[in-house]
Amino acid sequence: KLKVKRDWQKNVEKTFDAKATIANFKTKETIQKMNQWANKQTKGKIPHIIDNLGDQEVLILLNAIYFHGDWENPFSKRSTQTEDFQGIKGKQKVSMMHKTGHLAYASRTKYDAIALPYKDPDYALTIVLPHKGITLDKIIENELNAKEWIKLQENMNSLLVDLALPTFHL
Repeated sequence: KLKVKRDWQKNVEKTFDAKATIANFKTKETIQKMNQWANKQTKGKIPHIIDNLGDQEVLILLNAIYFHGDWENPFSKRSTQTEDFQGIKGKQKVSMMHKTGHLAYASRTKYDAIALPYKDPDYALTIVLPHKGITLDKIIENELNAKEWIKLQENMNSLLVDLALPTFHL
């Protein structure tokens, strides 16, 4: 059984506005408490974060960030229509949003990326589209390390695009 030093616990609470507690990871109540915490911290966006824990876990760190931002140029509901979309589950009919305008864009050998700005200019949603035959998992695994991500963000150029995206809620 691990013991948490009181000085460390106070430091975590003061520095990170976090809570450090001792818990029995073998009980359903502990997992339920962690899921309730995630649900509360994300205002219901992540209602469930952990299914079960093994015998080897001795420490669990949970963190959650809640972000609410309005698009700089929102998608028009009138420009949303049902269309075919090729996703992980194959081709299916989905509600697609459309927008034409100048957006930050970059093309790489294995993927394209576009940034959708929020009203607050410090934030944008960057969407990565793998080229045909390449999975997003492979892009993340082999192409998009932290250094490449920064280069991607710094080297996007404004381009007039006709964008179509499946509707989504973050």
